[in-house]
Amino acid sequence: MAVRYKITATINKSGGSPTYWTRYSAVKMTRAECDRMLSRPERGRSRRAYDYNKVTVESFRCEEIIGVTRKHGR
Repeated sequence: MAVRYKITATINKSGGSPTYWTRYSAVKMTRAECDRMLSRPERGRSRRAYDYNKVTVESFRCEEIIGVTRKHGR
């Protein structure tokens, strides 16, 4: 039996409304890893400058789901 994880959170991005987010993964994720993954760099005007789109994560949960199999062997 495969062990999978259901990761859910509410994401707040500056200038936007809160978004409910769900991801299924074979690897357990922490809140810090989720913050890092969702805060991606965005190119600034200068070639060397990067502005990070910082998001805040609320209501983070990582739940273990046992016995989940995927169709077609993927």
